[in-house]
Amino acid sequence: MKSKLFIFKKAYSIESPGHYYAALAVDEKGIIKKTLGRERAVELKKASPENIEIVDFSDYYCLPGFFDSHTHFMQTGYNSMSVRFERCESIAGIKRLLAAKIKEKGILTGRKGLPPIIMGHGFDETNLAEKRMPERRDLDEVSGETPIFISRVDHHSCVCNSAFIELYKDFFKKIDSRSVKTGILRQEPNYKIKGMLIDDFSESVRDAAYEISENIALKAGITSVCALEGGAISGANDVYYIDRVIKSGRNRINIILFDQSGDFERAAELGFRRIGGCLLVDGSLGSATAALSSPYRNDPQNRGALYMDEKFM
Repeated sequence: MKSKLFIFKKAYSIESPGHYYAALAVDEKGIIKKTLGRERAVELKKASPENIEIVDFSDYYCLPGFFDSHTHFMQTGYNSMSVRFERCESIAGIKRLLAAKIKEKGILTGRKGLPPIIMGHGFDETNLAEKRMPERRDLDEVSGETPIFISRVDHHSCVCNSAFIELYKDFFKKIDSRSVKTGILRQEPNYKIKGMLIDDFSESVRDAAYEISENIALKAGITSVCALEGGAISGANDVYYIDRVIKSGRNRINIILFDQSGDFERAAELGFRRIGGCLLVDGSLGSATAALSSPYRNDPQNRGALYMDEKFM
């Protein structure tokens, strides 16, 4: 890479409040020279006319890279690879999007030893004309052969079709019959099946999700993230994957990995300096899993659930 000299109106640093430079010289390793004066920038150019290319951004400001301290990094990529339902106004609309994805063969592939599936994300039943969650029967009308897994906008509940249930039949044998009948999973079953699904992803699927998330960060000017992986948030294999990426040095942004599982032995074995980051005390109001002191108005038997108690804390 040819060295470049970027000239800015002000290139703010984090050395002290309000501190800035007028120009930055960079190469493939990063910043090699900072200068306060515009005149000095010109001198740098004259000193190495063949080796430094001047990029004139003198009408623009330059800011340090942003730091996102709470990201579900791999999940961001998986969401982007899924059928998105945020704009859907009906269950019929959700079904149309899923059917179109199957027709165009836009199916998530590369899962080890298992058939391709359709993943969807982002529905909110309060915005749907039917004012209810999609169910197993709705997804079965889209396809009886292709496994379908869709998650609510908050990730605290999900819906599966019959083909997906058959794919993980040993798991579904262990949960309550109502959840199997409706295909709607909440609380612990929701997190367990989601973790199982993510752990079954192949390396190629993880590679694609990682690249999407990294590009999203860079386009937003984010150069450092705390990646909160594993535990109830995602599969354990995402923890191992991000750890491998960091140790290989192929990451283009600074990643600080948090293992959500609470597995202190694994964290110590992998050399992690931190654990936790996003521990779920309870669920969400939207999925009717947030712990309440009195029942939900539309569900007199439900008060949500605490996922952690005072003993854990």
